[in-house]
Amino acid sequence: MTNLNLFGHELVVDNFAGGGGASEGIEQALGRPVDLAINYDPDAIAVDNGPSLTTP
Repeated sequence: MTNLNLFGHELVVDNFAGGGGASEGIEQALGRPVDLAINYDPDAIAVDNGPSLTTP
């Protein structure tokens, strides 16, 4: 198995992103931002309109 090490650290992924604040709690606990947040619920996605929302 090849380790690409693209980020220089282990990835932090929030598989249940939405309006519940899990990503914020993870960030506070680890002291660094979540690398990837996943959510397929259109209503939950619409809630996230804050400055942390980025698109490629």
